[in-house]
Amino acid sequence: MPRRTIVLFQDSVIYNAEMAVLSGYLKSRGFECRVVIEDVEGPQVLERIAALRPDIVAVPTEIRPHNCISEGGLGTAETVRQIVRRVCSPVVLFGKQASIASEQLAKDVPEVHAVIEGDPEHALECLLQGMSRGEISGVVYPDGRGGTARGPAGEPLDLADMPLPDFESFYRHAGSDRLGFYASVSRGCVYKCSFCQIGAAARVYGPAKIRFYPVEWVISGLERLCRDYGPVKTVYMTDTNLTLNKKHARELLEAYRERIGLPYVAATRPDLIDEEMADLLARSGCSKVNLGIESGLAEIRNDLLSKNLSDESIRRAVKLLRERGIRSYGNVIMGLPGEGFDQTHASLKAVFGFGVDGVNVSLFQPLAGTPLAELAVAQGHVTEAELSGLRSKGDGRLSLRLPDARRIENLSQVAPLMRFFRSRVVYALVCSMPRNNLYMLVYHLPRIMRSLRYEFADQSVSRKTGYFMRNFWRVLATGQRALNR
Repeated sequence: MPRRTIVLFQDSVIYNAEMAVLSGYLKSRGFECRVVIEDVEGPQVLERIAALRPDIVAVPTEIRPHNCISEGGLGTAETVRQIVRRVCSPVVLFGKQASIASEQLAKDVPEVHAVIEGDPEHALECLLQGMSRGEISGVVYPDGRGGTARGPAGEPLDLADMPLPDFESFYRHAGSDRLGFYASVSRGCVYKCSFCQIGAAARVYGPAKIRFYPVEWVISGLERLCRDYGPVKTVYMTDTNLTLNKKHARELLEAYRERIGLPYVAATRPDLIDEEMADLLARSGCSKVNLGIESGLAEIRNDLLSKNLSDESIRRAVKLLRERGIRSYGNVIMGLPGEGFDQTHASLKAVFGFGVDGVNVSLFQPLAGTPLAELAVAQGHVTEAELSGLRSKGDGRLSLRLPDARRIENLSQVAPLMRFFRSRVVYALVCSMPRNNLYMLVYHLPRIMRSLRYEFADQSVSRKTGYFMRNFWRVLATGQRALNR
């Protein structure tokens, strides 16, 4: 039997850990797996895929490299239709949106061959082996009559014996490391935040779970990354909750300190940081923690977003980190359903009031299958049909139709200034002006400067100057985000 070929299609050249793990798995099973990237191939991307004559083209519906959303490149529905028309290969959808909105996707995009719920590795392996879709666990597919059919319920993949990620398919391309070097630590989450697809997956699979990769797998991957694809200055362990399982975190971070020894950035919930965990983070080289706060207003954070986080737990986490010299940044979502400018400003002001060193701002992205997306549809801010066509939240524009949309968009760009002054009157005036690239420069300039301080500390003056000027011009002249970490 000829060797079966699969193409994994991704829009961005930025390294994506989930795609790399999937590619590594499929290659270890003897399949020809090729990662084709729209950023690299440009307008000829579909011709490139067709030339490979793949047995399957797998397209992610929503996966996250760091905090960026990666989609199929052309929008999920349009991607499937163009591949079917121009490549003539079966298209399979996977990822978080596929997991929690599989029925909707199979109905909305009848050209798709299959939609995979949950871990994609085993299902793709079975499809490549020629098994019938109805026999494969976790697979949903159009039934040809306007409805859907499905295989048996799937089981989560055992992470204990996974091959290392396929780093080469990404890091051989220039720009793949522009958001830094990332290490996967876990899959899943035990929390049920209303905006998040990981939490919403509990509706499909039952009680929410989190699985951790073995410590040796994580550390061995990082050792290979540092050896073959460096220089690595900082590692990003920004999975959902690095500190959820203390035993695993202790073993991982102690091994990291002994065998890797580089500064790293972590992500977790504020209520998962106590004195013991803060000491462990500091001792193992953590330089920054991204805290999942999402809103500075308790009623929004807990009633609307289902975070179940008290103000006191946030203040305590920030204090513990600061006492140990670790920077804290608050993740903040702006432009939530029904939110106006005054409420958004108050939320951002309150987050800085907790004492964080900065914020990671994102505009709300209604993700199909999540309770908050359903609320946005019910309130008329977006239609259900529009959900599958929404693109990345990284372009600085709201997906919802809100009365204060422009002012909220502008506020998201000037958010770093709130560390220094927080007057609602001033921000209301500034954010009422027409959108322009100066807003983006205000947001990205501190990020560029942090890259110079932490990533380029030992570089020459000429290289630092070149990096600064290229990114300054990129933001101000073209309105594109800086290539910073």
